[in-house]
Amino acid sequence: MKKRIHLFLVLLILASFALFVVGCSGESSSSSNSSTSTQDNTAQQEEKIYKVGEEVQVGNLVYKVEKVEKTQQVGNDLLNKKANGTFLVVTITVTNKDKESRMIDTTMFKLVQGNTKYDADSEATSLYANENNRFFLQNINPNISATGKIVFDIPANATGLKLLVQDKFFGTQEKTIDLGV
Repeated sequence: MKKRIHLFLVLLILASFALFVVGCSGESSSSSNSSTSTQDNTAQQEEKIYKVGEEVQVGNLVYKVEKVEKTQQVGNDLLNKKANGTFLVVTITVTNKDKESRMIDTTMFKLVQGNTKYDADSEATSLYANENNRFFLQNINPNISATGKIVFDIPANATGLKLLVQDKFFGTQEKTIDLGV
């Protein structure tokens, strides 16, 4: 008789434990789904894609793409650089809303086509596209704007291009601007 009671208690404890585990896993699955749903909603709000001509604030910098053009070379008649593919030249205005001066660099910009990312051509950008070198690697004081050109060497048939802009060198905050090309 004691063996039966002992067996019954063991089975009862195992059954209770099994119900507890099932109940907890269902509960965590539900809260996990709720958490995932909240994360998806937040991600959708943060993933707004801006257009040429719209102001985009990333951290304390405000970006505005003024113009986008394709060309085979940048520079002037004497000093120039030719593209390996096609140069995409993005004219952009950056406004510093910080309380300290901020330096702008080509590493703050990436061109995206689907899953492919292109870095700016720092030589074409710094030496040939921007007259007097007044845009990149220059400090922009608080509440001041500077306009310059970013040059990307891309395949001639590239389409669906978007510009990623960051809040600082190797920044963690970024936003996307659809370039319409």
